[in-house]
Amino acid sequence: MQDLQRAHARMLSALNHEIRTPLTGILGMSDLLLESSLSAEQREYVQSTRLCAESLLESLSNALEYASVMAGQLRLSEAPFHLHEVIRTSVAAMQGKAESRGLLIQLLSEPVEQNAPEVVVGDAVRLRQVVGILLSHAINVCIQDEITVAVSTYFAAPERRLILTVSVGDNGADVPSARLGQLFSPPDIGGYNQARLELGLPLAFQLVQAMGGQLEAEAVRGAGTFLTITLPLGVPDSVSDHGIRSSTTAPSRPQLLLVEDNDVAQRFMRTVLERKGYDVRIAPSGADAIEAVLTTPFDLILMDVQMPEMDGLECTRRIRQMPGGRGVPIVACTANTAFEVRNSCLEAGMDDFLSKPVHTVELVEIVAKYIAAR
Repeated sequence: MQDLQRAHARMLSALNHEIRTPLTGILGMSDLLLESSLSAEQREYVQSTRLCAESLLESLSNALEYASVMAGQLRLSEAPFHLHEVIRTSVAAMQGKAESRGLLIQLLSEPVEQNAPEVVVGDAVRLRQVVGILLSHAINVCIQDEITVAVSTYFAAPERRLILTVSVGDNGADVPSARLGQLFSPPDIGGYNQARLELGLPLAFQLVQAMGGQLEAEAVRGAGTFLTITLPLGVPDSVSDHGIRSSTTAPSRPQLLLVEDNDVAQRFMRTVLERKGYDVRIAPSGADAIEAVLTTPFDLILMDVQMPEMDGLECTRRIRQMPGGRGVPIVACTANTAFEVRNSCLEAGMDDFLSKPVHTVELVEIVAKYIAAR
């Protein structure tokens, strides 16, 4: 039975990678194309292509993740992260989808308590994922021009826990009370009358519960539905021990090494980063990356995890043994966000993670954070 579960997990991991890697190229190159000179008709075609790719990615990702969760393969991370930075980047990553449908996402944050910590401990990847699912649902059902995201925190000092509340209002049609109870349940796929296989909200519900929180739905007449996360987060004993800094870009031109074997992903990420003022060198394989580190002092390495011949884990281990690679931050770029993969990345010597498909906002944010810390 355990062998079957491991085989199932490997199959999901491989499928995840095979889907997300080409979608990184489709979405990324669509973004770059939208920044070029296009006619109104051409722009509409590209935007439609991007929306279809996003929809495909969302449906497949939710299905794969939900299958993993229900198979008992969910593992959570406990690591320090900047809470409001994660919320802000989660919202920013969905602004493009909202704008393409004539919608605006308004982020409303209550003033932070004076003694409340900026850095918390939890699973930032899963929190970002849940907020993205709630926003995606709101965008799909919104019938007015604005989606609201209200964020508040309460610091329980004696327990050293920060209670996070995130409420997403969709301004959609009124939802009957009986329907509210079904939002977080998987659809019945036994019949042929199922209009849509919606697994996003059921997945978000399972993830929030696994993190020790609650996800609730409330219908407000004339204002749509409010989906609210209440999540307890830990507080590190010493924030400075974790080396977290604010994300501002350094004034000089930092040297970045992008280790990526996919040509389209290379072009997309390189273009985005060079436009932000970084010098980017490409290493299409692990061996090329090691050779590059031998000759150039880099400020940051973006490392693809799944590569032929030498994967990103082995490449990172070898770089960490080199004089020029001991202190440089290494960020994993992986389609598999499972706990085991992230743990393997940390054990190999990596510092952080970017999920494929890589979004422009998240790429710029994470690079800026580590360059500022340098």
